[in-house]
Amino acid sequence: MSRESFDKLCKVFASRPSTKYILQAPGDSGYELGFGRIRLRNTTLKTRDDFDETECGVYIDIFIIENAPSSPVARFFHGVVSQALGFRYSCRRFFEHKDTYLALAGDDDNFAHIIRVKSGIGHLFSRKTTSQCCLDWDKWNSKYSDKNTGFITIPVGRKHYFGELLAKEKYFPASSGTFEDMLVPLPHSADTYLKGLYGPEYMEVPPADDRESHVVYEIDFGPYA
Repeated sequence: MSRESFDKLCKVFASRPSTKYILQAPGDSGYELGFGRIRLRNTTLKTRDDFDETECGVYIDIFIIENAPSSPVARFFHGVVSQALGFRYSCRRFFEHKDTYLALAGDDDNFAHIIRVKSGIGHLFSRKTTSQCCLDWDKWNSKYSDKNTGFITIPVGRKHYFGELLAKEKYFPASSGTFEDMLVPLPHSADTYLKGLYGPEYMEVPPADDRESHVVYEIDFGPYA
């Protein structure tokens, strides 16, 4: 979702509170992620990202599409600072929840070492909360939201600022495709986007031991089961 649309969505939720859904945005109290989420009330989907949250309903992630400067120099600076702020946020989060992450690491000594190193760096930034670090990152990412630029990126995506960088013409205007019985908007060149994110063989199902997995502690669909 574009930054403009996401900001509009936040205003709508604030002015017309929903009894069915809750919107979580970067910097919200008790919410520590750099992207948004819409959660379904009266359900539970507790993952490794849910620590002290009272709302842990089934969710859809909202990754915010940001404008990136047309100038190569400005774009490089914007990207480097974005990734530095993202790293600071990540380290601060590892420090705050070090014991939880170490428990997840189990016997994986390499992962445990990374957790300890990032936690040590995060300790240096402990004067700010994780949510404050996240909000700083979010504000910087949106720096060019009111500018007409030639590039877009999703800094909080899996490949970060430079890995998610695309010429705007590859993303807009939207194309369309079907998802079950719905017609949905897609990137203008969905193939370009997916190859950049997952590689040229993105249509092939990877081997079972090479598939991404997610940690889920608790799941309950409540009245929707």
